Amino acid sequence: MLKHWQEIGVTEFRKQCELTADLPRVAETLQVDATALANFCNKWHAVEMFRPKGQEDEEWRPISAEMNDLRQSMISELEALSEKPSG
Repeated sequence: MLKHWQEIGVTEFRKQCELTADLPRVAETLQVDATALANFCNKWHAVEMFRPKGQEDEEWRPISAEMNDLRQSMISELEALSEKPSG
């Protein structure tokens, strides 16, 4: 049986054994939501213009190269922190 499975592959083996009849492939309760950290990083990735706080009468300005470098560093560090195991 194992040799047969190896020769024809998993998908064909399952079809031949009729293992796919009415079996759910994914749980109906499966839910995937973006984390708060992912939303925060995505928000900062999308920023293209800014206006200094307290200067609402000023025009919006584009992000400078220096600001972009700071933004990218901040996001990279947050992503690195999210990959470290807690404990």
